Amino acid sequence: MSLRPKRCTTKTHDQHGAAILIVLLVIVMGAAGVFLASMTRATARLENMDQTALALAQARDALIGRAVSHANAFTGPEVKPGLLPYPDRNGDGNYNGNSDCPPQNSGSVGSNLLLGRLPFVGEDNPCEDPRGLGIDVVDGSGERLWYAVSRNLVDDRVPSSSPNVPDKLNGNSDWLTVRDSTGGILSNTVAFILIAPGTSVSTQNRSGAAAPRNFLDAYTVCSGSPCTPTIHRNWDNDLNFVTAADTNLIPQGSNQFNDKLLYVTRDEYRSAIANRVAGEAKIQLTAYHDTKGSFPLPSPTADGECAPSPPSPNGFVPRKDDNSDCSGAGIITGLPVWFAEWAPYVGFSITGPSLATLSIAGKDFPITP
Repeated sequence: MSLRPKRCTTKTHDQHGAAILIVLLVIVMGAAGVFLASMTRATARLENMDQTALALAQARDALIGRAVSHANAFTGPEVKPGLLPYPDRNGDGNYNGNSDCPPQNSGSVGSNLLLGRLPFVGEDNPCEDPRGLGIDVVDGSGERLWYAVSRNLVDDRVPSSSPNVPDKLNGNSDWLTVRDSTGGILSNTVAFILIAPGTSVSTQNRSGAAAPRNFLDAYTVCSGSPCTPTIHRNWDNDLNFVTAADTNLIPQGSNQFNDKLLYVTRDEYRSAIANRVAGEAKIQLTAYHDTKGSFPLPSPTADGECAPSPPSPNGFVPRKDDNSDCSGAGIITGLPVWFAEWAPYVGFSITGPSLATLSIAGKDFPITP
């Protein structure tokens, strides 16, 4: 009697095939789940970054808009375009969105007064300008923005004196500095900086009116061989700031850093304020042309003294006739008081009966009534 091996039945083959399909399905579903989870995290990260970038841009535009649009009729120290608010600090025990000015006649503006949260609400006592920024924004992590400002652009709190904005904007001292992750200087003439603090890192504790170091980060740079570490802190009062990649995404040794910075340089800021200055002068020069049929002769001197006889077609805006030798016919009388500070920096030239040009901070502003 011979024994023959049993043949596999079709049913057995089907069972094996089904088992393999189930295993493959589980693997595919697991991979799909991992992929979807990864995509979800990536999408959330991109949304976070987009929200942060939007908040920073909105705050930048709001600050510049506020500085440019100071009303001529306003009667406080911030009576002229170009001045910025003090930050919202925790010296009063809270962060309430109000600009925290030092008291009047309190002396020089210390660097500790120039870093805090963005004062989106406005100013209250002892500040004088109640206007807010018209925005209330947070970064992608839900944190409010921080703000550092050059001492050149805040009211010095002395009633008898106020910063000469164009002089400051044409100077090279007392600006903020921004460095890159190697410690190199990106700019040392920064007007103001906005910082999105992101989520807390390391031992930061943000409960209550926490100090800046609990929101803003530090970054250690090693240079030379052997390494000589230098720590750049965004939260101290040296008015030097650092920007670097988010170490949650791109690890950099022991650094824990996720501050996002947006800054405006002195030149960018000056260009924005120049638009307002030119706008005021164009209004008055156009009105003069509409009445007289021609533009006034340019003043040969920066003080705006009118010219009794035809001078060069290039000069300054004629604003006064102190020598009483122009019969008042060739001067502009409706300019705001603050324009006197800008006058030496505003070139005025006539190129035809109905064509003139203002030149401010390297920008030309044609006037064609």
